[in-house]
Amino acid sequence: MSDDVLDQIAEDIKNLKPKLDRARDLIEAAREAGEDVTALQSQLNDLEMRKARWVRMLRRRGYIFDESD
Repeated sequence: MSDDVLDQIAEDIKNLKPKLDRARDLIEAAREAGEDVTALQSQLNDLEMRKARWVRMLRRRGYIFDESD
């Protein structure tokens, strides 16, 4: 049995990948320009860890994710 809220969370997480990829690219561009990206990189790392925890929980509950998620 699926839950509408968890279904929506799973869908939202699937849609995060292009946004996280874009953030990584922008941080790298700022780094190349000589900007201090320490805080931005830390925030991105935190978000990626949170996403990973949610993906693990959803997998355990039977929500399917591609290996790239």
